[in-house]
Amino acid sequence: MYWMYLIIFTVVVFVPDIVTSGVWGFSEEKTEEGAIFFLGMVAFYLFIIKDSQLNQNIKKRLDIQERYNSVSKDLTESYSYIGEANRKLEVLENISLRLIDPSKINRKEKKEIEEMIINAISFLAKTNRFLIRFKDHSTNQLLGQIDGGDKDFSAKAKDLFIVMRKSKSITRQDGFLIVRSAKNMKNITAFLVFDGKGERLPENIGMIQMLATQALILYNLG
Repeated sequence: MYWMYLIIFTVVVFVPDIVTSGVWGFSEEKTEEGAIFFLGMVAFYLFIIKDSQLNQNIKKRLDIQERYNSVSKDLTESYSYIGEANRKLEVLENISLRLIDPSKINRKEKKEIEEMIINAISFLAKTNRFLIRFKDHSTNQLLGQIDGGDKDFSAKAKDLFIVMRKSKSITRQDGFLIVRSAKNMKNITAFLVFDGKGERLPENIGMIQMLATQALILYNLG
Protein backbone atom coordinates (compact mmCIF):
# COMPACT_ATOMS: atom_id res chain seq x y z
CA MET A 1 0.00 0.00 0.00
CA TYR A 2 2.78 2.46 0.90
CA TRP A 3 4.37 2.20 -2.54
CA MET A 4 1.11 3.58 -4.03
CA TYR A 5 1.48 6.69 -1.86
CA LEU A 6 5.04 7.02 -3.17
CA ILE A 7 3.84 6.81 -6.76
CA ILE A 8 1.09 9.40 -6.17
CA PHE A 9 3.55 11.73 -4.42
CA THR A 10 6.02 11.37 -7.29
CA VAL A 11 3.33 12.10 -9.89
CA VAL A 12 2.19 15.18 -7.91
CA VAL A 13 5.76 16.50 -7.88
CA PHE A 14 6.07 16.08 -11.63
CA VAL A 15 2.58 17.35 -12.52
CA PRO A 16 3.96 20.72 -13.75
CA ASP A 17 6.25 18.82 -16.12
CA ILE A 18 3.59 16.35 -17.20
CA VAL A 19 0.86 18.91 -17.84
CA THR A 20 2.11 21.20 -20.59
CA SER A 21 -1.19 22.59 -21.79
CA GLY A 22 -4.77 23.07 -20.65
CA VAL A 23 -7.61 20.61 -21.35
CA TRP A 24 -11.39 20.92 -21.75
CA GLY A 25 -11.14 24.69 -21.94
CA PHE A 26 -9.15 25.03 -18.73
CA SER A 27 -5.88 26.82 -18.57
CA GLU A 28 -2.64 24.93 -17.93
CA GLU A 29 -2.52 26.22 -14.39
CA LYS A 30 -6.11 25.11 -13.63
CA THR A 31 -5.44 21.74 -15.24
CA GLU A 32 -2.39 21.24 -12.99
CA GLU A 33 -4.47 22.20 -9.92
CA GLY A 34 -7.21 19.77 -10.99
CA ALA A 35 -4.69 16.97 -11.53
CA ILE A 36 -3.10 17.57 -8.09
CA PHE A 37 -6.56 17.68 -6.44
CA PHE A 38 -7.56 14.42 -8.16
CA LEU A 39 -4.36 12.70 -7.07
CA GLY A 40 -4.93 14.02 -3.53
CA MET A 41 -8.45 12.55 -3.53
CA VAL A 42 -7.09 9.21 -4.72
CA ALA A 43 -4.50 9.25 -1.92
CA PHE A 44 -7.20 10.18 0.62
CA TYR A 45 -9.46 7.35 -0.62
CA LEU A 46 -6.61 4.86 -0.35
CA PHE A 47 -5.91 6.16 3.16
CA ILE A 48 -9.57 5.62 4.17
CA ILE A 49 -9.45 2.05 2.83
CA LYS A 50 -6.18 1.35 4.65
CA ASP A 51 -7.51 2.87 7.88
CA SER A 52 -10.70 0.78 7.64
CA GLN A 53 -8.66 -2.38 7.10
CA LEU A 54 -6.44 -1.47 10.07
CA ASN A 55 -9.46 -0.94 12.32
CA GLN A 56 -10.92 -4.28 11.22
CA ASN A 57 -7.63 -6.03 11.96
CA ILE A 58 -7.47 -4.40 15.39
CA LYS A 59 -11.07 -5.45 16.10
CA LYS A 60 -10.32 -9.02 15.01
CA ARG A 61 -7.26 -9.13 17.27
CA LEU A 62 -9.28 -7.78 20.18
CA ASP A 63 -11.99 -10.38 19.53
CA ILE A 64 -9.38 -13.14 19.39
CA GLN A 65 -7.77 -11.84 22.60
CA GLU A 66 -11.17 -11.66 24.31
CA ARG A 67 -12.02 -15.24 23.27
CA TYR A 68 -8.60 -16.38 24.44
CA ASN A 69 -9.07 -14.68 27.81
CA SER A 70 -12.54 -16.22 28.14
CA VAL A 71 -11.26 -19.71 27.31
CA SER A 72 -8.29 -19.24 29.64
CA LYS A 73 -10.63 -18.15 32.45
CA ASP A 74 -12.94 -21.11 31.85
CA LEU A 75 -9.98 -23.51 31.93
CA THR A 76 -8.67 -21.95 35.13
CA GLU A 77 -12.09 -22.21 36.76
CA SER A 78 -12.45 -25.80 35.54
CA TYR A 79 -9.06 -26.80 36.97
CA SER A 80 -9.92 -24.99 40.21
CA TYR A 81 -13.28 -26.76 40.41
CA ILE A 82 -11.72 -30.15 39.72
CA GLY A 83 -9.02 -29.51 42.32
CA GLU A 84 -11.58 -28.44 44.92
CA ALA A 85 -13.82 -31.43 44.11
CA ASN A 86 -10.88 -33.79 44.52
CA ARG A 87 -10.02 -32.13 47.82
CA LYS A 88 -13.59 -32.57 49.08
CA LEU A 89 -13.64 -36.25 48.10
CA GLU A 90 -10.26 -36.74 49.73
CA VAL A 91 -11.55 -35.22 52.98
CA LEU A 92 -14.57 -37.56 53.06
CA GLU A 93 -12.43 -40.54 52.09
CA ASN A 94 -9.91 -39.90 54.87
CA ILE A 95 -12.63 -39.74 57.51
CA SER A 96 -14.41 -42.82 56.12
CA LEU A 97 -11.17 -44.83 56.17
CA ARG A 98 -10.65 -43.93 59.82
CA LEU A 99 -14.17 -45.17 60.64
CA ILE A 100 -13.95 -48.51 58.78
CA ASP A 101 -12.96 -50.46 61.89
CA PRO A 102 -14.48 -48.69 64.95
CA SER A 103 -13.07 -51.32 67.33
CA LYS A 104 -9.56 -49.96 66.72
CA ILE A 105 -10.43 -46.35 67.52
CA ASN A 106 -9.19 -45.23 70.94
CA ARG A 107 -10.00 -41.99 72.74
CA LYS A 108 -7.10 -40.09 71.15
CA GLU A 109 -8.03 -41.21 67.62
CA LYS A 110 -11.68 -40.39 68.29
CA LYS A 111 -10.68 -36.82 69.15
CA GLU A 112 -8.57 -36.60 65.99
CA ILE A 113 -11.44 -37.82 63.80
CA GLU A 114 -13.79 -35.38 65.53
CA GLU A 115 -11.44 -32.53 64.63
CA MET A 116 -11.24 -33.84 61.06
CA ILE A 117 -15.04 -33.77 60.80
CA ILE A 118 -15.22 -30.24 62.23
CA ASN A 119 -12.52 -29.02 59.83
CA ALA A 120 -14.24 -30.75 56.90
CA ILE A 121 -17.60 -29.14 57.67
CA SER A 122 -15.93 -25.75 58.04
CA PHE A 123 -14.11 -26.30 54.72
CA LEU A 124 -17.23 -27.38 52.82
CA ALA A 125 -19.64 -24.84 54.35
CA LYS A 126 -17.00 -22.07 54.37
CA THR A 127 -17.88 -21.06 57.94
CA ASN A 128 -17.17 -22.03 61.51
CA ARG A 129 -20.53 -20.74 62.73
CA PHE A 130 -22.08 -24.14 63.32
CA LEU A 131 -22.41 -26.92 65.85
CA ILE A 132 -23.35 -30.60 65.88
CA ARG A 133 -26.04 -31.85 68.24
CA PHE A 134 -26.98 -35.43 69.07
CA LYS A 135 -30.58 -36.00 70.06
CA ASP A 136 -32.44 -39.04 71.42
CA HIS A 137 -35.76 -39.39 69.56
CA SER A 138 -37.51 -41.40 72.24
CA THR A 139 -36.95 -38.79 74.96
CA ASN A 140 -36.20 -35.65 72.90
CA GLN A 141 -33.18 -35.32 75.12
CA LEU A 142 -30.05 -33.52 73.97
CA LEU A 143 -27.28 -36.05 74.49
CA GLY A 144 -24.24 -34.14 73.34
CA GLN A 145 -22.87 -31.27 71.30
CA ILE A 146 -19.73 -30.47 69.32
CA ASP A 147 -18.95 -26.79 68.69
CA GLY A 148 -17.66 -25.64 65.34
CA GLY A 149 -15.28 -23.09 66.80
CA ASP A 150 -17.37 -19.91 67.09
CA LYS A 151 -18.20 -19.49 70.80
CA ASP A 152 -20.61 -16.60 70.16
CA PHE A 153 -22.64 -18.75 67.78
CA SER A 154 -22.67 -21.66 70.25
CA ALA A 155 -24.00 -19.31 72.93
CA LYS A 156 -26.63 -17.97 70.54
CA ALA A 157 -27.87 -21.52 69.81
CA LYS A 158 -27.81 -22.58 73.46
CA ASP A 159 -31.60 -22.45 73.95
CA LEU A 160 -32.49 -23.84 70.52
CA PHE A 161 -34.86 -26.83 70.80
CA ILE A 162 -34.76 -28.63 67.46
CA VAL A 163 -38.11 -29.63 66.00
CA MET A 164 -38.00 -31.41 62.63
CA ARG A 165 -40.36 -33.75 60.85
CA LYS A 166 -38.95 -37.16 59.99
CA SER A 167 -39.73 -36.51 56.32
CA LYS A 168 -37.38 -33.52 56.27
CA SER A 169 -33.60 -33.50 56.16
CA ILE A 170 -33.15 -29.70 56.04
CA THR A 171 -35.20 -27.02 57.75
CA ARG A 172 -35.05 -23.46 59.07
CA GLN A 173 -36.04 -22.71 62.64
CA ASP A 174 -35.69 -19.62 64.85
CA GLY A 175 -33.09 -18.07 62.55
CA PHE A 176 -31.03 -21.28 62.24
CA LEU A 177 -30.49 -23.67 59.36
CA ILE A 178 -30.65 -27.29 60.53
CA VAL A 179 -29.36 -30.29 58.59
CA ARG A 180 -30.22 -33.81 59.73
CA SER A 181 -27.82 -36.76 59.37
CA ALA A 182 -28.71 -39.14 56.55
CA LYS A 183 -29.67 -41.83 59.10
CA ASN A 184 -30.04 -42.40 62.83
CA MET A 185 -28.33 -44.97 65.00
CA LYS A 186 -29.68 -46.46 68.22
CA ASN A 187 -32.53 -43.95 68.02
CA ILE A 188 -30.02 -41.08 67.98
CA THR A 189 -29.80 -38.47 65.21
CA ALA A 190 -27.10 -35.92 64.53
CA PHE A 191 -28.14 -32.38 63.63
CA LEU A 192 -25.88 -29.77 62.09
CA VAL A 193 -26.97 -26.28 63.13
CA PHE A 194 -25.84 -23.32 61.00
CA ASP A 195 -26.50 -19.61 61.08
CA GLY A 196 -29.72 -19.26 59.06
CA LYS A 197 -28.97 -15.82 57.62
CA GLY A 198 -29.50 -15.65 53.88
CA GLU A 199 -31.79 -17.61 51.63
CA ARG A 200 -29.18 -19.84 50.02
CA LEU A 201 -28.21 -23.18 51.46
CA PRO A 202 -24.52 -23.85 52.08
CA GLU A 203 -22.69 -25.38 49.14
CA ASN A 204 -22.07 -29.13 49.15
CA ILE A 205 -25.09 -29.75 51.37
CA GLY A 206 -25.08 -33.46 50.43
CA MET A 207 -21.48 -33.89 51.59
CA ILE A 208 -22.23 -31.91 54.75
CA GLN A 209 -25.09 -34.30 55.49
CA MET A 210 -22.69 -37.23 55.06
CA LEU A 211 -20.34 -35.62 57.57
CA ALA A 212 -23.22 -35.34 60.05
CA THR A 213 -23.73 -39.09 59.66
CA GLN A 214 -20.02 -39.71 60.19
CA ALA A 215 -20.17 -37.58 63.34
CA LEU A 216 -23.08 -39.74 64.52
CA ILE A 217 -21.09 -42.93 63.90
CA LEU A 218 -18.22 -41.48 65.90
CA TYR A 219 -20.53 -40.41 68.73
CA ASN A 220 -21.99 -43.90 69.04
CA LEU A 221 -18.56 -45.35 69.66
CA GLY A 222 -18.94 -44.01 73.20
